[in-house]
Amino acid sequence: MATNEEIAPIDQRMATKDDIASIEQRMATKDDVALVPAIREMVGQLMERMTVVELHVQEIPMMKQQIEQLSQQMQEGFEKLDHQETVLQALSLRSIQQANDIHYLKTNAISTK
Repeated sequence: MATNEEIAPIDQRMATKDDIASIEQRMATKDDVALVPAIREMVGQLMERMTVVELHVQEIPMMKQQIEQLSQQMQEGFEKLDHQETVLQALSLRSIQQANDIHYLKTNAISTK
């Protein structure tokens, strides 16, 4: 037979009813365990999506640079268009002046005959 001294350490190591009730409350149910494969699948899909998102995030600086380059090219294009418009206005004015000069010359040449 075991003595009280031998039983005391065993009693201290044994779980009480409260300990067991606490463990039971925290334990997963069969339904919880049945969800594990679906949860694993969802986690895998999330990891794949996160990888795709990370790739897109890495592309952002390159995209910003491309947008800045396109913006600069557009600005240069607008400046060229403005310059061409100024040149066309000057040529149009010159053409109008030449047409007036020709008209004046023709008018004076006819009247002097």
